[in-house]
Amino acid sequence: MTPEERRLQSIKAQSVNTFGKNFPQDYQTPTIQRKVKGFKPGDDLHHRAILTVYEPFFTGLNEASQIAMVDELASRGVFTGNNPLNMTAMSDSKDHQGGIHRFAADFGIQLKGDDKRIKGTEQAIDINTGEKLGYMKPAGEFLDKIRNLSYQDRVNVLDDFIKYGQDELDRVLRDDFGYEVPARKDQIALYKQMVDRENEEIIMENFRREVEKRLDSQDFVSKAGKKQIKAAQKVLKEFF
Repeated sequence: MTPEERRLQSIKAQSVNTFGKNFPQDYQTPTIQRKVKGFKPGDDLHHRAILTVYEPFFTGLNEASQIAMVDELASRGVFTGNNPLNMTAMSDSKDHQGGIHRFAADFGIQLKGDDKRIKGTEQAIDINTGEKLGYMKPAGEFLDKIRNLSYQDRVNVLDDFIKYGQDELDRVLRDDFGYEVPARKDQIALYKQMVDRENEEIIMENFRREVEKRLDSQDFVSKAGKKQIKAAQKVLKEFF
């Protein structure tokens, strides 16, 4: 699989919506833009959970496990892919590719295929003496290791990855570039609200079906009450 094919597959996997219709693969659309807080025409849209950074966690998983991974991350306050909750509107384009993404590359968390660190052709240097310490291990091997982990082993490293990687990216975006970034605890609370809402909808749908089933039962009412039954069913559908 080429890097571009892997990237496209990962965007699709990360953009699953576990609470409804999946998000489009093209995020530069009004459907996405109007749902991003503070977006104005001309703004850049930045994925806080950078797509290529999280790609190794999705590559190699089956569809069901990819959906579960989206949910695992969301439960930790990290929304992924083209979910508007993963985006920050950036009024200055220089803060985007040449700003936060440049930091992510320098930080070593976002590496492109031609990066020397990917191939292991960059020398490690002592920051105090300037002494060359030898070539660093290829980061590509580390990324491939993640791509080949079991689902559970990937989940086991998420907390540290978020703590030492995502949290630092969010801190820099907030403190150094001056953009509003939701707190992790608030994102977790939002996820829990969405789960609770979905559970309530499931309960109400089951209740509606059970009521309809009883209303349809010949043992429950006489034929004379059929008109009232149909009216009640209509009300139930509209209400729930």
